[in-house]
Amino acid sequence: DRLIADAERSEEFIKALYGWVPKKKIAVVYDRETDTANGWSNAFMKNSIFLYIYPPDRYSTLSSYKNWEFGLHVHEYTHSTQIGQARGFPRVMNLIFGDFYFIGGTVPTWMIEGAAVYSESVSEGKGRLNSPLYKKYLYSFFDAGTELKLGELSGVTDHWLGGNLPYLYGTFFYAYLIEKVGADGMKRFFEELSDDFFPFLMTRAGKMAFRKSIYGMYKDFIRENKEKVNGEKGAKPRTEERFSRVYADISGDGYKFFAANPSERAIFNFDGKKIDKIGLMSSIDSFAEKEGKIIFTQTVKNGGRLDRSELFLKEKNSAIKKLTENGSVLEAFFGKNDDIFFTSFRDGINRITRIDVNGKVLKEWEFPAIDSIYSLSFSEDGKTISFTGNRFESEKNIFLFDTESGELREIEISGEQYSVYFENDKTLVFSSGQDADITPLRLDLSTNEVTKLCEPAYPALFPKVADKKVYYLTFDNDGFYPDSCDIKANSGKLPNAVVKVIEKGEKAKLQHELTEAKGYEGMLPALWYPQFSTNFDLWLIGATVMGKSNDQMRSYDVTYTKTFGGSGRHYVLLNYYDDALLPSFRAFFTYSNQTENIDDEEVSRILTNRFMAGVSSTGVFTHPVTGAFSDVVSIGHSIGWSAGLGGVAMDVKEPDMPQQTKAKDEDDVVLSFGLSYGFTLNFNSSSRFLSEPMNNFSISAPVVFSKLFLTGQEELTFVPQITLSFLLSKSGKLGFVTKNSFYMEFLSDDEIAVTGAEENRKLGDLNNFIGRNSYSLLLRGFNEAAAEGHHAFLSKNEIVFHIVSLESNLGAFPLMFRNIQGAVFFDAGTVSDDVSVFNGHFSASTGFEIRLLTYIVYRAPLMWIFGTGYGLTDKHDVSFYFNLGI
Repeated sequence: DRLIADAERSEEFIKALYGWVPKKKIAVVYDRETDTANGWSNAFMKNSIFLYIYPPDRYSTLSSYKNWEFGLHVHEYTHSTQIGQARGFPRVMNLIFGDFYFIGGTVPTWMIEGAAVYSESVSEGKGRLNSPLYKKYLYSFFDAGTELKLGELSGVTDHWLGGNLPYLYGTFFYAYLIEKVGADGMKRFFEELSDDFFPFLMTRAGKMAFRKSIYGMYKDFIRENKEKVNGEKGAKPRTEERFSRVYADISGDGYKFFAANPSERAIFNFDGKKIDKIGLMSSIDSFAEKEGKIIFTQTVKNGGRLDRSELFLKEKNSAIKKLTENGSVLEAFFGKNDDIFFTSFRDGINRITRIDVNGKVLKEWEFPAIDSIYSLSFSEDGKTISFTGNRFESEKNIFLFDTESGELREIEISGEQYSVYFENDKTLVFSSGQDADITPLRLDLSTNEVTKLCEPAYPALFPKVADKKVYYLTFDNDGFYPDSCDIKANSGKLPNAVVKVIEKGEKAKLQHELTEAKGYEGMLPALWYPQFSTNFDLWLIGATVMGKSNDQMRSYDVTYTKTFGGSGRHYVLLNYYDDALLPSFRAFFTYSNQTENIDDEEVSRILTNRFMAGVSSTGVFTHPVTGAFSDVVSIGHSIGWSAGLGGVAMDVKEPDMPQQTKAKDEDDVVLSFGLSYGFTLNFNSSSRFLSEPMNNFSISAPVVFSKLFLTGQEELTFVPQITLSFLLSKSGKLGFVTKNSFYMEFLSDDEIAVTGAEENRKLGDLNNFIGRNSYSLLLRGFNEAAAEGHHAFLSKNEIVFHIVSLESNLGAFPLMFRNIQGAVFFDAGTVSDDVSVFNGHFSASTGFEIRLLTYIVYRAPLMWIFGTGYGLTDKHDVSFYFNLGI
C-alpha cells in the first residue's frame, strides 16, 4: 500500500534532515473510520504514531500539500524523533522502567509543532510554511500591531485562531531559527536537551546550541517580520461583524455563507454592503441552498466511537432528514433538478455520489487517482462537474469530469487552486494561491486564458461573480468577514492553463502490502513504576506494570501493593481496557489479603480475603443544539453499565484458640449491577476556543444494586455527582479573558483521600464498579504578559477555586507571585461510596491542602502538595501527606 511507502520515505527524509531516527520499532496506526484530518504521536510507554487520513477542509490550514498522507507521516515522525530522543540520565531511566522520561517533550508547544510543520513543509515544498493562507494569518498580526510575545505562544487563548497560534508562530519562528543556525544548529539543540537531568531547561540548551538567547532571537524574528510587512493596511472593511468560522455556497443564488461568532451560528446573505441573517443553523461543516432547501454536512458519532461526517437535508416546516449512513461526506451541492451530488472519502478512495432527496444512491463514481475532491459545481448543460483537488504528488488543480463519457481532465494552473464554479459553460471562476496572496481568477475554457478579476487587499476565499463584482470571504486579525471588489479588465494575466486528460484506470502506485494488525500485537509489558506512600502509621510499597497494543485500542495494567504498619495487606489489581470491543470497555479483577490487629497486645487478629471481578462500558454521545446559542452551548450524554461478582471471608484468630478460627458475619458473596447516566451542558462563551472545557454543568447519577447471597442483604447505592464550573471575565465581554479573570469550580467530583484508611474498602467499591468521568484538579497560575495587547491570552496556568464541594476541595484563597501560583483548599463532603439508601450510612471529612505550582521558564510546572485531613465520622482519623510531581 502507498501508506507503507509514505512511512518509509518519511523515515529516510527525517534521518537526512536531523541525522538520526529512533532505533525502536514504531507502531503506525491508520484510522479510516474517523472523519477528521489529524494525527498524533506518542513516545510514552509505546513508540507509536496514529494517523487519521481523512483529507482536510478546502481552506483548512492543513490544505497545502501534494500528498496528504506523506505530510502526515513526516509531521508525526518528526515528533517521534525529537520527543523520543533520550541520552544520558533519561536514557538510563527509560532502560530501567520503560519509555517515560523524554526531555524533548517538555519544550513549549510552539517549538514541538514548529519543528514538525517545518519538516512537513520542506519535504515536498508545500505544507503550512509555504501556504499563502498560513502566511496571511501570520501577517495579520503585524498589520494590526498585535504580534505575540514568546511567553504568550505557550498558552491557550480566546483569539479566533485558537489552538492554531502555537503552530502558526512556531512554524515561522522555527524556520527563522533554521535560517540563522542551520539544521545542524537545531540538531545540536535537541541533542543538548535530550541528556538533561532536569526537564524544562530549553533556555540553557538554546544558549549552548545557538550561542544566543532564544528570547533575543524571537525579538529579532518579530522585528524583521514587522519590517517585511510594513504594517500596510488595506481598504476599510464594509462590515463590522467578525466570525470565527465560515463556509460559502457559491453554487446557489446570491452570496450566502454560513458563519459562527460567539453568540450564534447562522446562514447569512451578503449584498456587497450589509449582512442579512437568513436563518439559524447548528454546527455544520459545509452547506448548499436551493429554493428553501438546505443540505449540510455535520460530524456525528457513529457506533459510540467513530466520528462520521454525514449529509442532512433541512426543509421549511419539516424535520431534519439524514441522507447518508457512514457517508464520510466532504461537500455537497444541488444538481439541475432536485438530485444531490456530494464528494466523500471512504475506504481510502475519493468518490462523487448522486442521490435523490431521500438519500437513495442513483450513481457513484470513484477517483482512485485523486488525493482530494472539493468545490463541486455543474455546467449549465448539466453534463460536466468541476472540482478542485490534486493527484498524488501533484499540485492542487481544477478538474472537469464528464458525467456521460466518464472523461476526467486536469487543468494545470500555477499556484494552488481552492474553490471553483462554472460562471457559464465557457468560463470558470476560482480562487488561486499565488505566493502570499489568494486571488480571484477567471478561466476561459475555449482559450485556456487565465485572468485576474481584481486585486483585493486581503485573501479572497470562496469568490463568486455577480453584478460586475466579485464577492468573497476574507479575514483580518479579528476574524472572517464578507467583502467585495469591482471587476477590473486590466487586473493582469497569468500563464495559460494546460489541460490534460487523465487515463481511465489510473491510480496511485502500490509498492507494498498493508496488512491488518492483530489486536494482541504489542501487548507485552512496556512500562513499570514503583509506588510508595505513607501517613507515618501505615507504609505502602508496590509497583504497577502497563502494556498497550500496537493499534492503541487495547491496554492493561497490573498493580501489586504491600501495606505495613497497623495492618499487613497484600493487594492485586488487574485492569483490561478494550475500545475495539465496546466503547470504554473495562474488565477488572481485584484481590486482597489483609491481617489487622484488633487489640493493643496484637494477639487478636482479623484475617480478611476479598476479591471482585467485573466488566463495565460507557458510551458518550452529543446532542446538537440549534438556535441562537448553538455556538456557545453543547449537550453531552453518557450511559454506563457494569456487572460484577465479589466475595469476602473474614476470620478472627483468638489467643485462647490459636489453632481454630470462627467465621464472622461479614463472610459473603455479592453480585452487583450498576447503571450510570451523565448529562453535561457546556457553555463555552469566553473560552470557546480554549483547549480546556472550562465552562460546563454536569450531572452524573450512578446507581448500583448489590445482592449478598449468604446474608440475604440487599443494598442500593446512589451517589449523584454535580459539577458547575465557569470562567469569570472582568471585562464582561464574550471572547475576552483578562488578567484578573479567575476560574471557579462548584460541586466538583475531584477526589482527594484526606482520611487515609484505604485498607478498609467496602466490598462493592463504586470506584471499581462505575467508571466516572473524573475532573482532574486544575491548579494553575497566570502569566504576567497574558493581558498585554489587544487580545488577552489565558495561559495553561489558571487559578482554580473549588467552592462547596460534594467530595473535596472547598477553596479558600489564591497565592499569586511572580514564579509561584497556588491556592489553599479545604475538603468537606462525602466520598464516592459512602451514601447508602438502605442502611443510611454517611461519612464525611474535613481538612486542608496547599498546592503550589512553581515554574522557572516557559511555565514549566512543578506541583508541591502539602495536606492534612480529619475524619468527622467513623474513626476520626488524622492524616498528613506530601506529594511532589509534574
